[in-house]
Amino acid sequence: MFHYIDPFVSVNGNDSLIAYALAQQSAPNGIPSSLYEEIQRYEIYDGVPVEKHCELMIQRWKSFVKDQREKEKLIILECCFLQNPGCALLARHDAGEDRFTQHVLQIAEQIQELNPILFYLKQPNVHETIERVKTMRSQEWLDFAIWYHTEQDYGKNKGLYGYEGYIQFLEHRRELELQIIEQLPFQSFIMNNSDYDWENQQQTVLNIIMKYLLGSIP
Repeated sequence: MFHYIDPFVSVNGNDSLIAYALAQQSAPNGIPSSLYEEIQRYEIYDGVPVEKHCELMIQRWKSFVKDQREKEKLIILECCFLQNPGCALLARHDAGEDRFTQHVLQIAEQIQELNPILFYLKQPNVHETIERVKTMRSQEWLDFAIWYHTEQDYGKNKGLYGYEGYIQFLEHRRELELQIIEQLPFQSFIMNNSDYDWENQQQTVLNIIMKYLLGSIP
């Protein structure tokens, strides 16, 4: 059974990282439930202490930079720079605003040499945005999002409850994210998407990327 997992294992020093969900999807009959559950106990977001989480994530970003350093590729990453650290360090572990900010800026320092651009879609009204989003997603998604942000360390410590508690968390995270963006050592664009005109936003992003690739953006 372990040969199904081997391609999804990466070793960092004394640590082994397993993309177990991808391994589960790729195995012809899936990974045995007992093995899957044992691996899941050490999930990088939920199953290790916060400082170990940060250490492993910085190592992963370093490896990513090393792999991409000599490649002439345009890579688009979504949610892994701000949202995922916010979920792990704030919602899950309540590690504090300073630790969240420090961690994201450490990631920024690692990837700076790749000349990244950050596009941040700013929704002025978080409540209105989630009201729209929840009509497009399942009740299971909403229930999990509420649970994740209100019934783990941050939500319990701050007394957040239910749907409104979830909105409060998102509003606070947005405030912190905008503060972090001001400190980034690379180009960023904060895009107001209050009219939900996705086609216009996509065209704006494309225009900026093309100018960037042609060297006309300092």
